[in-house]
Amino acid sequence: MVEFTSNSANGQTYTWNFGDGTTSSEENPIHEFAEAGLYHVTLLVENACGISTSCQPVHVFFDKVANFTSDIREACATSMIVDFEDLSGQLPDTWAWSFEGGTPATSSDQNPSVTYTSAGIYDVQLIASGAGWSDTLILTDYIRLFDAIPDASFSYESDQLDVDFTNATVFGTCYEWEFEPAIISLDIDPEHKFSAFGSYNVQLIASNACGSDTVVQTVTVNNTSIELPDFLTGIQVLPNPSSGLFVLELTGEPIGMIRYDVLDILGQQVHAGTFDFSASPVRHSVNLPDVPSGQYFLRLWDGVRPYAVRLQIAR
Repeated sequence: MVEFTSNSANGQTYTWNFGDGTTSSEENPIHEFAEAGLYHVTLLVENACGISTSCQPVHVFFDKVANFTSDIREACATSMIVDFEDLSGQLPDTWAWSFEGGTPATSSDQNPSVTYTSAGIYDVQLIASGAGWSDTLILTDYIRLFDAIPDASFSYESDQLDVDFTNATVFGTCYEWEFEPAIISLDIDPEHKFSAFGSYNVQLIASNACGSDTVVQTVTVNNTSIELPDFLTGIQVLPNPSSGLFVLELTGEPIGMIRYDVLDILGQQVHAGTFDFSASPVRHSVNLPDVPSGQYFLRLWDGVRPYAVRLQIAR
């Protein structure tokens, strides 16, 4: 069991994300982690004036004798000195420390001091030994030294309304996502189901000890399939990008007339048509002479749900 204490001032509501898929709205929760590991625990505090977030990496381990703590774990500086304290049980008499990125890189002291001079996120290892026993504890990403704010970035993959986000931020420790107004996630790589098809300005705020960086990206979710319809074995659109004239080539089991349309990134239809797929392969020209430069989606309808191909017009 891990006891968490909020040190926030003037908070009215509290949202804890324990990094294991569970949350709590208590001010000072007690949480039991099911598995050992490194968890990024985030606290979001809100009152009438706004929202504030704070996060810490929490290492959870079971049945360990070796243990330690330190006076500081994260800083915004060009260098920092960290004092480590041995907390091992069973009265060890030898200690073997390894400090990734630190000076010294190793130590046999019980409570060493280590200097870090390069920005980075570093592991610490302690092997504690006594009469007839030895135990090893490795805490990954334990020390975090930053000399600049993060560089917030993300990518995503969508399947209809369901979108998987991949956080590509460099040197971030805390993350706050907003997918739709007032719909927030504190996960590192969240999943979100949007309420309707369309385009959304998704915001990611990434922070560390030096400050925060914000990126906003337009995410478009459409009523489209990410897998080929059963009757198709292949699809090509050439050239892509083009100045507006695309050649669509389909291979597979002929099914007769196929309906298609072209949407802009806001989901507005800019073109529609049909063509005959009575023989395979088939080629069909899609001409968009009056459509401005930009990204579009060509949708093929198989009678169940559409399959989309991304088009790029560059004039």
